[in-house]
Amino acid sequence: MTCEIVSAEPVSAASVAASIGLAHLKRLRGYYRSAGWPMRDNLELDLLVAGLAELRTGPGGHETVHVTTAGLHALAGLLARNRASLARHEALVARVVDHLQAQGWLTFTGRSFKVKPQDKWISVRPDVFALPQTLDERRIVPCVYEIKVSRADLKSDLRNDAKRLGYEFLSKRLYYVLPEGLATDADLSAIPDSCGVLLAASGRLIEQRPAPMRDVDLRPIHWLQLLASCSDAKIGEPLQLPLQNACADRDTHG
Repeated sequence: MTCEIVSAEPVSAASVAASIGLAHLKRLRGYYRSAGWPMRDNLELDLLVAGLAELRTGPGGHETVHVTTAGLHALAGLLARNRASLARHEALVARVVDHLQAQGWLTFTGRSFKVKPQDKWISVRPDVFALPQTLDERRIVPCVYEIKVSRADLKSDLRNDAKRLGYEFLSKRLYYVLPEGLATDADLSAIPDSCGVLLAASGRLIEQRPAPMRDVDLRPIHWLQLLASCSDAKIGEPLQLPLQNACADRDTHG
């Protein structure tokens, strides 16, 4: 029995570089933070062939993986894209906040909450958490608005059931807010029926799908977490008077 060896065409660095994706860049960022031992997997192979990383042999004969100059440029490009995405995200958050405040809602951004939708506590951080300005308990409708400015971010979020359940545990209504034209019909269909959808068009927000109302009430722990997150809710030591003022005060009231 003979074994025939089939020779493959050599792969160019340019063709491999064209296939570099986010998973590759995350690995490359790990190498940049700390040169590591070779993983000997496909991601590392692609990075080495594309010239974004290189193997170096130390004095003891051990190999480590290091980022090349080309790799640094690739990471800088990733950073620039992330910053641009963050800017678009923050701009849409600001639009939602302005829209809600114009309708008389209280809005909170970047607030973290501890919730227990299933068998363990998790931390969630809604992009926008909103409450109506009312003293009538029956009209308190906490709402969560989750902002997505890329299809990849939307798909990743939809796979995170625990996070979505945490938002639903915290709100009577949950909305996904997307730029108009971002999501395909298939993407919109993948959003659970328990969530509403708002589309950000030029100058206005369009309710593409209303969010159903859930029978949810905020618990005392959530009110306390919301209060503690406010910038003016600081806990400090009682103000101590200077010694002479304290003695005068004691004499006055003694």
